Amino acid sequence: MRVSSNQVLKKNDIVVCMANGSKSLVGKAGLFTVNDAFDYTFGAFMGCYRTDVSVANPAFIFSLFQTGRYRDYINNLLAGSSINNLKPSSIESLEFQFPNITEQNAIAAVLTDIDR
Repeated sequence: MRVSSNQVLKKNDIVVCMANGSKSLVGKAGLFTVNDAFDYTFGAFMGCYRTDVSVANPAFIFSLFQTGRYRDYINNLLAGSSINNLKPSSIESLEFQFPNITEQNAIAAVLTDIDR
């Protein structure tokens, strides 16, 4: 089976569960930090959010995907639906205000240290 090049994960991509039998798992995200010689991809029920590092720190953006505001947004999208899935446009339409890249880098560094 062939995988398109845009499905090969890059370091600091944010991988999002787009569909699952459990509503609580839809929208869950993980920051891809593997840095080895292998190529990794994601499955059909997953999405990949790739940041423009000139304006957004991937670790900072990932931290936004862990907030109550993000979870509330996902829950509102799924409310009343028996189909537990998101469209890429659902994630793309999510808006957050965030500080400049220098402040994002500082916040991400603190959050990364806390996670360790």
